[in-house]
Amino acid sequence: MGGCDLSQSETRESSPLSQGQLPSLNNINYTDESLVTGRKLTEVAGRASLPVLQNEQNEEVRSTNLQYAGRYYTQVPCQDAFVNCGKGRAEYILNLLPDGSAHRMIATFGRVQPGVDRPDIAQRRFYRKDHWSVDQAKNEIIVHLAEGINFYYRVDPKQNLVMNLYKTLHANDQRVIQTFIQQHPLPEQPYKLVKDAVEF
Repeated sequence: MGGCDLSQSETRESSPLSQGQLPSLNNINYTDESLVTGRKLTEVAGRASLPVLQNEQNEEVRSTNLQYAGRYYTQVPCQDAFVNCGKGRAEYILNLLPDGSAHRMIATFGRVQPGVDRPDIAQRRFYRKDHWSVDQAKNEIIVHLAEGINFYYRVDPKQNLVMNLYKTLHANDQRVIQTFIQQHPLPEQPYKLVKDAVEF
């Protein structure tokens, strides 16, 4: 019923727009922080959500570390609880992207991410915000999981990655890692992930 309110109609009639005047651009404060810290329409158009800012969770990988970006993979026997498959072998794939994001996947014959029928795995988020970094001094890659766990990989002379299970188990907060491995078992042995020849 605001349209029938006499007090509103009086204020509209006295506003500069109703009198044919345009608002002045001279009154806008262009140094206002809220005007400066935005995103361009071309950066966000057509996206369901805003892309992650580089200074938020994953910073751009330094050009000296781009040599490690790529696809790494290994075969894991199904007896290892890490892959949770019936029989045979599963492929564990780790993609380290140049933008600093990391994507992990387990694939078996006919299934990607086996165990989706398990309630604990079905509740996982499929869009993860994992990222990776390089510790040049220790010659290792660190994959930082969204759950707050770091997975450590030693880089061998051929730039393959070897899981450092001891460091993964002991360098993380013990309460967090114990809760994590109750739902997501660690591998039973330190597998070597071979770098694929395909580059990103």
